[in-house]
Amino acid sequence: MPRPKQRMLTIGAVTAIVIAVVAAMASGSRGAEEERDAPLLTVQTSPITVQTAYQAKALYPGRVRAGRRSQLGFERGGRLAAVMVDDAQMVAEGALLAQLDQRQLNAQKRAAQAAIAAAQASLTEAEASRDLASAVQDRQRTLLAKGHIAQQRFDDSTYGLRAAKAAVASAQARLAQARADVDALNVTLALSDLTAPFDGFVVKRMADEGTILAPGAPIFDFEEAGQTEFVSGVPIKAAKALTPGAAMTVTMGTAPYEAVLTSVVPAVDTSTRTAQLVLALPAQAQ
Repeated sequence: MPRPKQRMLTIGAVTAIVIAVVAAMASGSRGAEEERDAPLLTVQTSPITVQTAYQAKALYPGRVRAGRRSQLGFERGGRLAAVMVDDAQMVAEGALLAQLDQRQLNAQKRAAQAAIAAAQASLTEAEASRDLASAVQDRQRTLLAKGHIAQQRFDDSTYGLRAAKAAVASAQARLAQARADVDALNVTLALSDLTAPFDGFVVKRMADEGTILAPGAPIFDFEEAGQTEFVSGVPIKAAKALTPGAAMTVTMGTAPYEAVLTSVVPAVDTSTRTAQLVLALPAQAQ
Protein backbone atom coordinates (compact mmCIF):
# COMPACT_ATOMS: atom_id res chain seq x y z
CA MET A 1 0.00 0.00 0.00
CA PRO A 2 2.73 2.62 0.65
CA ARG A 3 4.19 2.36 -2.85
CA PRO A 4 0.97 3.39 -4.79
CA LYS A 5 0.67 6.54 -2.61
CA GLN A 6 4.21 7.62 -3.46
CA ARG A 7 3.55 7.16 -7.18
CA MET A 8 0.44 9.36 -7.00
CA LEU A 9 2.33 12.14 -5.18
CA THR A 10 5.08 12.11 -7.81
CA ILE A 11 2.56 12.32 -10.64
CA GLY A 12 0.86 15.29 -8.91
CA ALA A 13 4.18 17.16 -8.50
CA VAL A 14 5.09 16.67 -12.15
CA THR A 15 1.71 17.99 -13.21
CA ALA A 16 2.21 21.14 -11.12
CA ILE A 17 5.64 21.74 -12.63
CA VAL A 18 4.31 21.36 -16.16
CA ILE A 19 1.52 23.86 -15.47
CA ALA A 20 4.02 26.39 -14.03
CA VAL A 21 6.32 26.02 -17.04
CA VAL A 22 3.44 26.50 -19.49
CA ALA A 23 2.31 29.62 -17.58
CA ALA A 24 5.84 31.05 -17.62
CA MET A 25 6.18 30.42 -21.38
CA ALA A 26 2.86 32.10 -22.00
CA SER A 27 3.88 35.10 -19.91
CA GLY A 28 7.25 35.34 -21.70
CA SER A 29 5.51 35.21 -25.05
CA ARG A 30 3.16 38.07 -24.09
CA GLY A 31 6.14 40.14 -22.76
CA ALA A 32 8.04 39.70 -26.01
CA GLU A 33 4.97 40.74 -28.01
CA GLU A 34 4.56 43.86 -25.79
CA GLU A 35 8.24 44.75 -26.26
CA ARG A 36 7.88 44.48 -30.04
CA ASP A 37 4.81 46.76 -29.95
CA ALA A 38 6.45 49.46 -27.65
CA PRO A 39 7.63 52.66 -29.48
CA LEU A 40 11.36 53.15 -29.89
CA LEU A 41 13.12 55.96 -27.95
CA THR A 42 14.98 58.66 -29.87
CA VAL A 43 18.42 59.57 -28.51
CA GLN A 44 20.95 62.20 -29.56
CA THR A 45 24.62 61.51 -29.81
CA SER A 46 27.59 63.85 -29.84
CA PRO A 47 31.16 63.18 -30.77
CA ILE A 48 33.67 63.19 -27.92
CA THR A 49 36.17 66.04 -28.15
CA VAL A 50 39.24 66.26 -25.94
CA GLN A 51 39.49 69.66 -24.19
CA THR A 52 42.60 71.06 -22.52
CA ALA A 53 40.57 73.35 -20.21
CA TYR A 54 37.04 74.35 -19.29
CA GLN A 55 35.22 77.28 -17.75
CA ALA A 56 33.13 77.04 -14.60
CA LYS A 57 31.02 79.66 -12.86
CA ALA A 58 31.97 80.27 -9.23
CA LEU A 59 29.69 82.09 -6.80
CA TYR A 60 31.10 83.77 -3.68
CA PRO A 61 29.14 85.48 -0.90
CA GLY A 62 30.13 88.93 0.30
CA ARG A 63 28.85 92.16 1.81
CA VAL A 64 27.99 95.59 0.50
CA ARG A 65 29.55 98.57 2.24
CA ALA A 66 29.89 102.29 1.68
CA GLY A 67 32.80 103.46 -0.41
CA ARG A 68 34.02 105.59 2.51
CA ARG A 69 33.14 105.38 6.18
CA SER A 70 34.59 107.61 8.90
CA GLN A 71 34.34 108.16 12.60
CA LEU A 72 34.19 111.93 12.94
CA GLY A 73 35.47 113.89 15.92
CA PHE A 74 37.25 117.13 16.84
CA GLU A 75 41.02 117.45 16.67
CA ARG A 76 40.96 119.50 19.88
CA GLY A 77 39.12 118.87 23.11
CA GLY A 78 36.45 121.00 24.73
CA ARG A 79 32.80 121.24 25.65
CA LEU A 80 30.34 120.22 22.96
CA ALA A 81 28.16 123.31 22.48
CA ALA A 82 25.89 122.29 19.59
CA VAL A 83 24.97 119.22 17.51
CA MET A 84 23.20 119.99 14.24
CA VAL A 85 22.41 116.49 12.89
CA ASP A 86 20.94 113.20 14.06
CA ASP A 87 20.94 109.53 13.06
CA ALA A 88 20.19 108.73 9.39
CA GLN A 89 20.31 112.40 8.36
CA MET A 90 21.72 113.10 4.89
CA VAL A 91 24.13 116.02 4.58
CA ALA A 92 26.25 117.58 1.85
CA GLU A 93 30.02 117.94 1.91
CA GLY A 94 31.06 120.85 4.12
CA ALA A 95 27.82 120.94 6.13
CA LEU A 96 28.26 121.88 9.80
CA LEU A 97 27.63 118.83 12.00
CA ALA A 98 28.68 119.95 15.49
CA GLN A 99 30.49 122.78 17.26
CA LEU A 100 32.61 123.17 20.39
CA ASP A 101 32.30 126.05 22.85
CA GLN A 102 34.20 128.95 21.22
CA ARG A 103 33.75 131.75 23.78
CA GLN A 104 37.31 131.62 25.12
CA LEU A 105 38.78 131.41 21.62
CA ASN A 106 36.75 134.38 20.46
CA ALA A 107 38.01 136.42 23.44
CA GLN A 108 41.59 135.46 22.61
CA LYS A 109 41.02 136.44 19.01
CA ARG A 110 39.73 139.88 19.99
CA ALA A 111 42.84 140.38 22.16
CA ALA A 112 45.06 139.31 19.27
CA GLN A 113 43.28 141.71 16.92
CA ALA A 114 43.84 144.52 19.44
CA ALA A 115 47.51 143.56 19.52
CA ILE A 116 47.58 143.92 15.74
CA ALA A 117 46.18 147.44 16.01
CA ALA A 118 48.74 148.36 18.67
CA ALA A 119 51.58 146.88 16.64
CA GLN A 120 50.40 148.78 13.56
CA ALA A 121 50.38 152.06 15.53
CA SER A 122 53.88 151.38 16.86
CA LEU A 123 55.07 150.66 13.33
CA THR A 124 53.59 153.91 12.05
CA GLU A 125 55.34 155.85 14.86
CA ALA A 126 58.62 154.06 14.22
CA GLU A 127 58.44 154.77 10.49
CA ALA A 128 57.80 158.47 11.24
CA SER A 129 60.83 158.58 13.55
CA ARG A 130 62.91 156.89 10.89
CA ASP A 131 61.85 159.37 8.24
CA LEU A 132 62.67 162.28 10.59
CA ALA A 133 66.07 160.80 11.42
CA SER A 134 66.78 160.38 7.73
CA ALA A 135 65.90 164.02 7.04
CA VAL A 136 68.06 165.20 9.94
CA GLN A 137 70.98 163.22 8.64
CA ASP A 138 70.61 164.76 5.19
CA ARG A 139 70.70 168.29 6.67
CA GLN A 140 73.63 167.42 8.90
CA ARG A 141 75.52 166.09 5.89
CA THR A 142 74.99 169.36 4.04
CA LEU A 143 76.09 171.44 7.05
CA LEU A 144 79.10 169.22 7.61
CA ALA A 145 80.16 169.69 4.00
CA LYS A 146 80.05 173.45 4.52
CA GLY A 147 81.94 173.19 7.82
CA HIS A 148 79.09 174.59 9.88
CA ILE A 149 78.90 171.59 12.28
CA ALA A 150 81.33 169.25 13.89
CA GLN A 151 81.74 165.66 12.79
CA GLN A 152 80.25 164.51 16.09
CA ARG A 153 76.88 166.03 15.31
CA PHE A 154 76.78 164.27 11.95
CA ASP A 155 77.74 160.98 13.61
CA ASP A 156 74.95 161.45 16.16
CA SER A 157 72.44 161.86 13.31
CA THR A 158 73.78 158.73 11.62
CA TYR A 159 73.38 156.61 14.74
CA GLY A 160 69.96 158.15 15.34
CA LEU A 161 68.85 157.00 11.88
CA ARG A 162 70.14 153.49 12.53
CA ALA A 163 68.21 153.33 15.80
CA ALA A 164 65.05 154.55 14.05
CA LYS A 165 65.41 151.87 11.37
CA ALA A 166 65.86 149.22 14.08
CA ALA A 167 62.71 150.46 15.80
CA VAL A 168 60.81 150.08 12.52
CA ALA A 169 62.06 146.51 12.12
CA SER A 170 61.03 145.70 15.71
CA ALA A 171 57.56 147.15 15.16
CA GLN A 172 57.19 145.16 11.94
CA ALA A 173 58.10 141.97 13.82
CA ARG A 174 55.54 142.68 16.55
CA LEU A 175 52.90 143.29 13.91
CA ALA A 176 53.76 140.05 12.13
CA GLN A 177 53.56 138.16 15.45
CA ALA A 178 50.16 139.65 16.25
CA ARG A 179 48.86 138.67 12.82
CA ALA A 180 50.24 135.15 13.25
CA ASP A 181 48.44 134.89 16.59
CA VAL A 182 45.17 135.79 14.89
CA ASP A 183 45.82 133.26 12.12
CA ALA A 184 46.50 130.55 14.72
CA LEU A 185 43.30 131.39 16.54
CA ASN A 186 41.37 131.27 13.27
CA VAL A 187 42.72 127.75 12.69
CA THR A 188 41.75 126.71 16.23
CA LEU A 189 38.29 128.19 15.73
CA ALA A 190 37.95 126.28 12.47
CA LEU A 191 38.88 123.08 14.31
CA SER A 192 36.02 123.82 16.69
CA ASP A 193 33.58 123.31 13.80
CA LEU A 194 33.01 119.72 12.69
CA THR A 195 31.96 119.51 9.04
CA ALA A 196 31.04 116.67 6.70
CA PRO A 197 34.11 115.45 4.76
CA PHE A 198 31.96 114.26 1.84
CA ASP A 199 28.32 113.80 0.84
CA GLY A 200 26.86 111.18 3.15
CA PHE A 201 24.65 110.37 6.09
CA VAL A 202 24.98 109.95 9.84
CA VAL A 203 24.92 106.27 10.77
CA LYS A 204 25.12 106.89 14.50
CA ARG A 205 25.34 109.94 16.78
CA MET A 206 27.39 109.25 19.91
CA ALA A 207 27.42 112.52 21.94
CA ASP A 208 25.07 115.30 23.00
CA GLU A 209 25.46 118.94 23.96
CA GLY A 210 27.38 119.59 27.15
CA THR A 211 29.70 116.58 26.80
CA ILE A 212 33.36 117.32 27.60
CA LEU A 213 35.27 115.75 24.73
CA ALA A 214 38.87 114.59 24.57
CA PRO A 215 40.80 115.33 21.35
CA GLY A 216 39.84 112.83 18.66
CA ALA A 217 36.85 111.37 20.56
CA PRO A 218 34.34 110.09 17.95
CA ILE A 219 30.98 111.82 17.77
CA PHE A 220 29.49 110.40 14.57
CA ASP A 221 29.72 107.25 12.46
CA PHE A 222 29.50 108.71 8.97
CA GLU A 223 29.12 106.94 5.61
CA GLU A 224 29.43 108.14 2.06
CA ALA A 225 26.22 108.33 0.04
CA GLY A 226 25.87 107.11 -3.54
CA GLN A 227 29.06 105.07 -3.84
CA THR A 228 29.04 101.47 -2.59
CA GLU A 229 31.47 98.57 -2.76
CA PHE A 230 31.12 94.80 -2.71
CA VAL A 231 33.69 92.92 -0.63
CA SER A 232 34.19 89.16 -0.89
CA GLY A 233 36.77 86.54 0.03
CA VAL A 234 37.90 84.11 -2.68
CA PRO A 235 40.44 81.27 -2.75
CA ILE A 236 44.01 82.47 -3.12
CA LYS A 237 44.51 80.65 -6.43
CA ALA A 238 41.44 82.34 -7.92
CA ALA A 239 42.54 85.74 -6.63
CA LYS A 240 45.95 85.44 -8.32
CA ALA A 241 44.22 85.05 -11.69
CA LEU A 242 42.31 88.34 -11.31
CA THR A 243 43.48 91.84 -12.20
CA PRO A 244 41.91 95.21 -11.29
CA GLY A 245 39.53 96.48 -13.94
CA ALA A 246 37.92 93.09 -14.58
CA ALA A 247 34.12 93.11 -14.98
CA MET A 248 32.08 90.90 -12.66
CA THR A 249 28.42 90.40 -11.82
CA VAL A 250 27.13 91.02 -8.32
CA THR A 251 23.63 89.80 -7.47
CA MET A 252 21.80 91.60 -4.68
CA GLY A 253 18.54 89.84 -3.93
CA THR A 254 17.42 88.94 -7.44
CA ALA A 255 18.91 91.97 -9.19
CA PRO A 256 22.24 91.53 -11.00
CA TYR A 257 24.65 94.49 -11.29
CA GLU A 258 27.76 94.89 -13.37
CA ALA A 259 30.66 95.69 -11.02
CA VAL A 260 34.32 96.48 -11.63
CA LEU A 261 37.14 94.91 -9.64
CA THR A 262 39.06 97.77 -8.04
CA SER A 263 41.58 95.89 -5.92
CA VAL A 264 42.74 92.51 -4.69
CA VAL A 265 44.01 92.79 -1.13
CA PRO A 266 47.34 90.92 -1.04
CA ALA A 267 47.06 89.97 2.65
CA VAL A 268 45.51 86.55 3.27
CA ASP A 269 42.82 86.05 5.89
CA THR A 270 44.39 83.48 8.21
CA SER A 271 41.04 82.12 9.42
CA THR A 272 39.46 81.53 5.99
CA ARG A 273 42.62 81.28 3.85
CA THR A 274 41.08 83.63 1.32
CA ALA A 275 42.08 86.88 -0.35
CA GLN A 276 39.73 89.85 -0.29
CA LEU A 277 38.29 91.36 -3.46
CA VAL A 278 36.87 94.88 -3.58
CA LEU A 279 34.44 95.71 -6.41
CA ALA A 280 32.93 99.11 -7.23
CA LEU A 281 29.17 98.90 -7.65
CA PRO A 282 27.15 101.18 -9.94
CA ALA A 283 25.28 104.10 -8.42
CA GLN A 284 21.89 102.36 -8.69
CA ALA A 285 23.06 99.46 -6.48
CA GLN A 286 22.08 100.71 -3.05
